[in-house]
Amino acid sequence: MRDLTKKQKRFVDEYLIDLNATQAAIRAGYSEKTAYSTGQRLTKNAEIQSYIQERQESRQKRTEITQDKVLQELAKIAFADIDSQGEASRLKVSDKLIALDRLAKHLGMYIDKEALELKKQELEIKRW
Repeated sequence: MRDLTKKQKRFVDEYLIDLNATQAAIRAGYSEKTAYSTGQRLTKNAEIQSYIQERQESRQKRTEITQDKVLQELAKIAFADIDSQGEASRLKVSDKLIALDRLAKHLGMYIDKEALELKKQELEIKRW
């Protein structure tokens, strides 16, 4: 287990709900006044990032929701025959796209430029 405090682990639990660092910090018990900066600082912490990734991978295995499945659904939507009311198979496309977008965010399919830069810096440090 990582050397994270109970509060940091709680932050990760809360963060994985909606990927909102500010709200996760508040729900984890950090000060509302500094929640924005605290959330940003915590998400940039290498140990916390590693723990978030570990938890996301665990959830992906448990739920069997993979990036491939999300991409397959996106492809189905992209090529679906939509009727004049904007529906396919009694399902509004906009509703499905929102759900897929949220799943994709939870699976880490969107690149966080700051996180990518931090990982790059970590690799450079390890080389030294």
